[in-house]
Amino acid sequence: MSVQTSITNLVINFNWDWNMSDASSLSTVAYASTGTGGGTGPLGRFGSKFNDAGQINFDQIVASNRSITPTMVVGEELQIGNNPAVQGERGYITRASMNNHFWVGAVSSFNHELSENLELNVGADYRFYKGDHYRQVTNFLGLDGWYENGNGSIPAGQTVFQSFDVSLFGPTFNKARGDQQIDYSYSEDIAYIGGFGQIEYRNDSFSTFLQGALSSQSHQRFDYFNYTMPSDQESAKITNTGYNVKGGANYNISEVHNVFANAGFYSRQPFHDNIFLNFENDINPLTENEEITGIEAGYGYSTRLFSANINGYFTKWANRTETRTTFLDLVGEDGVDEEYFANFNLIEQTHYGVELDFIFRPTTTLSVTGFAAVGDWKYSANPVQSLFDSSTLDPVEGLSNTISYIDGEKVGNAPQTSFNLGVEYDVLPNLSVDADWYYYADLYAGIDPISFTDPEASNEIIKVPSYDLVRLGASYSIPLQGRSSLNFRANVDNLFNEVYLSSLATNRPVEDGAATYKGINTANRAFFGYDRQWSLSVKYNF
Repeated sequence: MSVQTSITNLVINFNWDWNMSDASSLSTVAYASTGTGGGTGPLGRFGSKFNDAGQINFDQIVASNRSITPTMVVGEELQIGNNPAVQGERGYITRASMNNHFWVGAVSSFNHELSENLELNVGADYRFYKGDHYRQVTNFLGLDGWYENGNGSIPAGQTVFQSFDVSLFGPTFNKARGDQQIDYSYSEDIAYIGGFGQIEYRNDSFSTFLQGALSSQSHQRFDYFNYTMPSDQESAKITNTGYNVKGGANYNISEVHNVFANAGFYSRQPFHDNIFLNFENDINPLTENEEITGIEAGYGYSTRLFSANINGYFTKWANRTETRTTFLDLVGEDGVDEEYFANFNLIEQTHYGVELDFIFRPTTTLSVTGFAAVGDWKYSANPVQSLFDSSTLDPVEGLSNTISYIDGEKVGNAPQTSFNLGVEYDVLPNLSVDADWYYYADLYAGIDPISFTDPEASNEIIKVPSYDLVRLGASYSIPLQGRSSLNFRANVDNLFNEVYLSSLATNRPVEDGAATYKGINTANRAFFGYDRQWSLSVKYNF
C-alpha cells in the first residue's frame, strides 16, 4: 500500500537581542507552532491483494469489499467493514493516522564577559506540547461504512460513514469528530522547563569549558478509546528530572595544529511513548532515564589551502527504551502481515569510532570537501521485549515480557561506515555549482521481536547491502537593496536513480528455496531509499 501524507503547519518566531553593555547581552527567542496532518496506510484484511506483478490490485479489493454480506442499516442493505455480525469478512480500507499538534516555548540566554579571558553564559528554556492522535477513513474502497467497536466513549459501537480525502488543506478543515474516528484516539501534554549554564576560559593558545543543565519534564496522556469512564481517560502525570554535565579543552600547538578533548554524561528523560505501556494509560515500570556517557579526543590541522579534523569517540548508551510499529505474519502464516506494537526496554549500546573531515581550497573559486566515518556499534546487553496486537492491544503469547538475545550484535538502522567527497565551483561571483558523492556501508537491520527469542539460536542481525549516491546542486543569488538578497537553490538527489535498501525491519535468514534480493530474503520487511528527487527553493534575506 502506498503512503500519502498531507500536512499543514504554521510556525511563528519572535527574536529579541539586547546588548545590555559592552560585556553583557541577553538573547531571547519565543516561538509557537501548530500543525495538522498525517500519513495513510491500510486497515483490515485481504488475503490476495497483489497481482502477478506484485502490485496492489485495488479493483480486486473493491470487488471483494462489495461482495461482503450486506447488513441492514436504517432500512437499507449496506456493506459494512469490520462488522462483528459478519464473521470472516472484515474488509479492507485506507486510513489516515492523524498527528495534530500545538507547541509553544521560549529560550532566553544571558552572556557576560567576566574578564578578558573568562566568559559566562546562563539561560532558561520552557516548552509545552499538546498532540492529538487518531485515525480516520480516507477511502472505503467500495464499502459503505466501517464498524468501530473499540471506542470506549461509545460502548455500544458505531458505524463510521465519513471519509476524508488526502489533499493540501484537507487535514486543516476536515477533522473527524469523535464518533467518526477509528482504531484509536488519544492526546498528550508534555511540559519541559530547564536551566543551563557554561563557563569558558580562553587565551591565544588554550581554551576550556564546563557546562551543565538541569531540567524537569512532565507527561500526561488522555485516552478516549480504551476507557469509558472520564476518570480513567486521564492518566497520572509523570514528572522526570534530567541533567547533563560536559567539559572539554582545546590546545593550539601552533597556528596550524591543535588538539582537543571533551567528556560528558547525560541523564535524559524517557520519551513520551516509552513511559506508557501498550499505548494505554498504564505506566511502564521499566522506563528510566537514559544514561549516556561520551568521550571524544581529536586533532586539527588548518591552513588557507587545506584544513582537516580527525577524532575518535566512545559512547555508552544505557537504559534505552524503543517503541515501534512492526508488521508480522503471525495469524495463519498466510503471507499477509498484521500490525503489531513492539516495545524494548533496558537496551544498552556501546559505540566506538573514528571520524575525519577536510576541506581543500586550491583556488578562490574551487573547494573540495570530504568526510569519513568508521564505527563499531554493538548492543552490550539483552533487553526485555513485549509485542502487542495493534487492533486489540493484547500481548502476544510467548513474545511478551521475554528476553531479546542480542548482546554483542551490531546496532542497526544507521550506516556504521560512510564516506563523502564533494566539490563546489564558483562559476560567477553569485553563481555556484556543486556535486557530492556519498558511500554507505556496514548498515544492519533493526532488532525485531521474533528473531532473537531463542538463546541457543545464532541470533544474527542481517547486514544490508552497501550503496552510494550522487547529489548535484546549484545556487544563484541576486543582491537587492541594502543587505537584502534573493537566493535560489536547485538540487537533484540520487542523480543516477540508484535502487537501494535504506533499512530492514526484520531478520529472516536466507533459507533453501527462498527468493532473495541482493542476498536478502524477500520475506523480510524492507524499506527502499528514495529514487531520483528534484527540488527548488527560494529564500529572501532582509
